[in-house]
Amino acid sequence: MKTAVEWLEIEIQKSIIPAQKDYFKWAFEQAKEFEKERIKYAYLNGRYDADKIVMSDKFYAEQYYNETFKTTEQ
Repeated sequence: MKTAVEWLEIEIQKSIIPAQKDYFKWAFEQAKEFEKERIKYAYLNGRYDADKIVMSDKFYAEQYYNETFKTTEQ
C-alpha cells in the first residue's frame, strides 16, 4: 500500500525537469518522515489513551507502519 505522499511523489516525478529533481527528492523524503510520524501517532492514539503510551507501544507503532506502508520498491 502506498501512502499519499508516495503517490504524489510518483505523479510529480512524471513532470519535473531534471534541475528540480534533487530538491524534490529531498522534499519528499522530509514529507515521508512527517507522514510516517503522523501515522504512528494516529495508531497509538487509536489504540490507547495518550497518557498510557509506553516504549513498547512505540515499537508496535513502528512495526505497524513498516508492515502496512514500507515497501522495498523506491
